[in-house]
Amino acid sequence: MGKIAEITVPTGGQATIDFTAIPATYKHLLLIVTGQTTTASTTWEEVHVQFNGDTAANYGDVFIYNPGSGAVSAGQSAGAAYGHLGWLGEGGVASAGLIEATIPRYADTTFDKVYRATTYASGAPTPAGSKITLNAGGDWNSKAAITSIHLTAGASGTATFAAGTVATLFGVDPLTAPGAGFLLAHNTNAASGVIQVGADTTETIITGLDVTLAGAATAAPIPLNWNVWISQSHSGVVKGCALRLRRTNAAGALLASLALGDPGGDSVAGHQQQWRDTLFDDSPTDGHYVMTIQNTQAAGSTFYSDTHQLWMFTASAT
Repeated sequence: MGKIAEITVPTGGQATIDFTAIPATYKHLLLIVTGQTTTASTTWEEVHVQFNGDTAANYGDVFIYNPGSGAVSAGQSAGAAYGHLGWLGEGGVASAGLIEATIPRYADTTFDKVYRATTYASGAPTPAGSKITLNAGGDWNSKAAITSIHLTAGASGTATFAAGTVATLFGVDPLTAPGAGFLLAHNTNAASGVIQVGADTTETIITGLDVTLAGAATAAPIPLNWNVWISQSHSGVVKGCALRLRRTNAAGALLASLALGDPGGDSVAGHQQQWRDTLFDDSPTDGHYVMTIQNTQAAGSTFYSDTHQLWMFTASAT
């Protein structure tokens, strides 16, 4: 599971919460909302959902709720301009309400979209009837892949989400992770060969270590793994090089680097060295990564490598 986006309502509140440009790289979505509305009351307020900017009468839902007084009630709607997602407490109470909603197969285009949501919201500490739980299910009469989610509060969408309300959207079960191990992308070169000539001091991409995540739509964090063996076996030559992991190209943002060899002279330190590590890119851009090498000695040795690998795995299998 990976976090797609998180929205925290700023001081003064805001009328809507919007997730846009949702990537189609997961099977399911999980939406969690905690907070209140600004309405000066001590009960609770409806939260509504719309997908892909659709404001037409294309939503239906059914819900069962218990307002804490012992009575269980139910309701349903069809042909509405929004779906009922749940309730949050109003501004006259201290506790935050909670909504958890699951949207399965949100990027598929075979069936109309459905969702399932649960709610707990608290009104005033007393009486007991001021607390509520709810189970809801709804549908959006469209087969389109969901790319945006729009939330409003209040029976007519006129309420305001209170400052500090947080809505977090997660993706569940990455689609781009085929098979065991959840390998996303990789490139491996196990053949021995020259990767940079000693007289060349230009920072150069190591052959094969140029990897792009399929689809380019990326959700943080992206776990990057690499394993590079470097050999500099020229006797009598000062040895020194730098390996660097960058985004996009040899001039891209630097993520990690390591100096290898012995810049002070000729020693066995530069004869055979390995750099193996893992890094999580928390601010990915285009999903494109390269590993580079640069000779740091003007008269340095030629660099060889019999194994160099760069690969991306999912952080979790769920």
